[in-house]
Amino acid sequence: MKQGAAGSSAGDVEFAPLGIGRPASERSIDLARFAIALWKPMAVGLAGGVVLGVLAYLWLGPVYDASTQIKVSKKASLPMNDGEARHYGDRGEHVYLIKSDAICRRALIDFGLQELPAFQKAYDPVKDISESLTVKRTAGQDSSFDNLIDLSYLHPDKAVARQVVEAVVQAYKAYLDDTRDVNSQELAHTLTTQLAQVEREIVSIEDDYHGWRNGTLFLPTPVIVSAAGVPVPGQSPYVVELEKINAAIRDNMLKRTAIEAKRKTLSDMLAREESRSAIQVWVLWSLSTGTASSSGGEGGGGGGGGGGGAILASPPGKAELDTQLLSARLLEHRLLHVLGPHHNDVVNVRRQVNAILEMYRQNGFAPPVLSNLGDAPGPDAGGSVDLASIYAKVLDDQLNELASNAELLATQQEESMKRAMTGMALEKKDQDWKERIADKKKFRDDLQSKLASYVQTRDQEGYRLEQIAQVRVEKSMKRLMKIVGTFSMLGLFCVFGLAYFREWYDTSLRTLDEVRSLTDSQLLASVPEIRTSAELERMASRSRLHPRLCYAHRPGSREAEAYRTMRTALMHAAQDLQAKVILVSSPEPGDGKTTTICNLALALAQSGRKVLLVDADLRRPTVHEMFRVSQEAGLSEVLLGELDWQNALKATPLSNLSVMSAGMIPENPAELLSTPGLGAFLKSAREEFDCVLVDAPPVLAVSDPCIIAPSTDGLVLVVRLRKNSRAAVERTRDTLDAYGVRRFGVIANGTGRSEDDGIDYDSYESYYSSSPSAIERATVGVG
Repeated sequence: MKQGAAGSSAGDVEFAPLGIGRPASERSIDLARFAIALWKPMAVGLAGGVVLGVLAYLWLGPVYDASTQIKVSKKASLPMNDGEARHYGDRGEHVYLIKSDAICRRALIDFGLQELPAFQKAYDPVKDISESLTVKRTAGQDSSFDNLIDLSYLHPDKAVARQVVEAVVQAYKAYLDDTRDVNSQELAHTLTTQLAQVEREIVSIEDDYHGWRNGTLFLPTPVIVSAAGVPVPGQSPYVVELEKINAAIRDNMLKRTAIEAKRKTLSDMLAREESRSAIQVWVLWSLSTGTASSSGGEGGGGGGGGGGGAILASPPGKAELDTQLLSARLLEHRLLHVLGPHHNDVVNVRRQVNAILEMYRQNGFAPPVLSNLGDAPGPDAGGSVDLASIYAKVLDDQLNELASNAELLATQQEESMKRAMTGMALEKKDQDWKERIADKKKFRDDLQSKLASYVQTRDQEGYRLEQIAQVRVEKSMKRLMKIVGTFSMLGLFCVFGLAYFREWYDTSLRTLDEVRSLTDSQLLASVPEIRTSAELERMASRSRLHPRLCYAHRPGSREAEAYRTMRTALMHAAQDLQAKVILVSSPEPGDGKTTTICNLALALAQSGRKVLLVDADLRRPTVHEMFRVSQEAGLSEVLLGELDWQNALKATPLSNLSVMSAGMIPENPAELLSTPGLGAFLKSAREEFDCVLVDAPPVLAVSDPCIIAPSTDGLVLVVRLRKNSRAAVERTRDTLDAYGVRRFGVIANGTGRSEDDGIDYDSYESYYSSSPSAIERATVGVG
């Protein structure tokens, strides 16, 4: 029966899983060391698996491996252009296709595999074929022209294995041929359909274009010229027309400016009242020079037929005709005055006058009236001609004509600009129609080119399959290796899994490293399991000591040597702290703390120290049983004040070792231990003895150890491997830390020869020799 202490419960102590109350990262097992420790069981499991695998293979029987090799080649298709890359897909393409359900089903149905008894009763024959079929690529590169592929099939019946391999090869060959035909037909149908659709679209677009052209205004087409052998569209007629009008406007302005300048010069001369002869000379000079754009001025002031030819040099306008008519009439008047009416020059000039008048009539112009010149002048008529007035009138007529021309040209310019803008918009739309038609025709030409290429290369597309090795059937060792390997691994993992499961769910302490880490204390000693025997019972009956006091009965044993080690480590720790009163406890009952403290007391006493052993377990006292002394008159009576503590001491076979039993078990042990008498007793005992060892109840069972601890110098914790759980040890450590109990160290009981304590005791067996017992040595006075 366990009582809770410091908030613990029995369930927490007894059934704490691995790492309870610890972070998840700490809940782990060193798999490498764990596996090394299990090498013998794992070897047995491996050997058992091998035996079971061989027996399973003999029971199942052998299998046969039918294999062959095929070559799948890309047909030598011609590249369509110089830059075409010749890549033919991923290297695993054929491998996946051959193992696919499509090929396996085709081999089953089309090539007679479904007639075989092996597949007639199968639930899924296609899956059976696919799973037992092995396909791998053995030669070539990632983008290879040739693919060498190995096929193999495993089956207990060698005939079935051969037929499956042959059927799969034939099925894949038929699949490649059908795929090529289907792909070719689909490509031809697609190209032909697209070509017909594009033709219809071209006809529809051209009809719409012609309908648009017929419904729009006249759109003159620019003349196509050739530049370096390349046809280049000429300038737009609208632009040409506008440029001509602009040139006519500029020419008209130049003429008007020149005539206005002459008219102003004439007006200035008349205003200055220059001489008639000067004005006449200037008028003749002006008539000879003409206007800025007139070519008749070069001969206007000259005589003879040369001057008349210059006047008629170019097609005249109204102003030019007026100028030419005035010049011709003036020349006629002067020649008549000098030469007479019948002279050849006069006759020629008159012919020119008539020709100018005829041009007036042809152009619909009205000739000016030059009445002041006269028709038949006399000898002195030349001086009476008002040449300035006549020339002024001619210039005014020309200015009026040019002004009318300017208005007409401005109107024509505005209309021409409107026509040019409309024409440009129509040209843009016309160009869009033409480009649309050109794009469709280019697409049509591409489709026609592809269709022609397809016709040329359709027999060269696809793959060619060739079986380059005969089907060989051999007994397969793979099944033996697979079965034996599987059972071997199964045996190995079963042993490992069971051991791991046991280790994972075993919450007890297993190693000394766990003891150190969980208690956070130094390890004073590790004591092997103490086993009693008939010889020990016989020795105990003679010495009146309990058989578990191995230090007294077998001082040369491993167990006795462990207590000597414990004594040395404890005295070293106690000496540094100047401690004499040492409390010994454990997490739970049955951990061996009483056996440990009794053997430790014997070891300390035999080393010459005066030792007092106090049984402070007032609930389940056992120290008196170990030394065969009376339980009465012990610690309870001392604490109750009924007995002086010196009178409660009991002698042992060793003169320097005294024992104080627990006395009568009180009803309230915790309250009794809480009295000041315990501290006073231990203080007095400290002065009389070199070392006082106090045996206390378990820490997790009751609160007594935490009550006794303040009266002592420190505590030694005793744990038992493979009994105390990790959670219990952690709770014990936390409880002691909570009460501020000093710990000298920890003692691990129950260690075996295989524990990881770093000591090979077998190699020191010769040192553990028989020697006189502690009682015998005390009798003869050996310290």
